[in-house]
Amino acid sequence: MRLEGKVALITGSSKGIGEAIALAYASQGAHIILNGRNHDDLRRVEKRVLKTGADVLTVPADVSAEDEVQRMMKEAVERFGRIDILVNNAGQMFFGGIEETTSEDLDRALNVNLKSVFLCSQAVLPRMRALSRGRIINISSGGGKNVRTIAGFSYGITKAAIIYLTRRMAHELGKYGITANCIAPGAVDTAMSRSFPAYVLNEFVKDIPLGRLGQPEDVAKVALFLASEDADYVTGEVIDVNGGAYID
Repeated sequence: MRLEGKVALITGSSKGIGEAIALAYASQGAHIILNGRNHDDLRRVEKRVLKTGADVLTVPADVSAEDEVQRMMKEAVERFGRIDILVNNAGQMFFGGIEETTSEDLDRALNVNLKSVFLCSQAVLPRMRALSRGRIINISSGGGKNVRTIAGFSYGITKAAIIYLTRRMAHELGKYGITANCIAPGAVDTAMSRSFPAYVLNEFVKDIPLGRLGQPEDVAKVALFLASEDADYVTGEVIDVNGGAYID
C-alpha cells in the first residue's frame, strides 16, 4: 500500500473533495484524521473510512480559529504521535465582483480559505521538522488562476494566495525534508456545484475539452500521488485538475 502507516489529516473532509481524499488515503493504508464542522457529515464519512479497515480520528473544529486548530493538533498527536501528511482542503465558495464584495465578505473569505491553510500548516511544522519529512498539500482552485470564472472576487484572491503560500512553503521547508504542493481543481461535481442552476453547469461543461465535470475522485488521485513516495522529488508545484478547461 502506498501510504501504509502514514498519518494524514484532511481538513474539510466531511464531504466532497475532502471526503474523496480521505477515502483514497484510507484505502492505501493511512491512518486518517477527519475534520469539519458538520458533526453528522463527519460521522457519515467516519463510517465509510472505517469500512476500509483504516484507523480514524474525527475532530470537529473550525480551522480558521487558532485555538481550535491547536486543539485538533493536540488530539491528533495524542492519538497517533505525529502527522505525516496535511491536506488543507477546508474552504468555502464566495460570489460577487469587486464592487459587490464588502469588507466583511473579504474578511470571511480570508479567514475560511486562507488563514486556515496558514494556521494548520504552521501547527504541523514542528513535528514534521523533528521527523525530517512531511507532505503539505493545499487545495486551491482554477478560480485562483483564471479571472474568467463564476467564482467571486474574494474567493479568487484567497485561492490565488494559496498558490503563493504553497510555493513559499516549498522554498522555505525543503531543507527539512518537507514538500509543499498545490492542486487547483476546476468545476467538480460536488454538493456545492449541484446547487447551481442547470444552465450554469451546462456552460461549465461547454468549456471543458474532456466534456464533463470533474469528480472528487479525480482530485483525490492527484492528492494520493503527491502524498506518496512517487512524489518525493516534487515540491512547489501547482497541478491543474480541470479537464483542460484552463491551460497555462
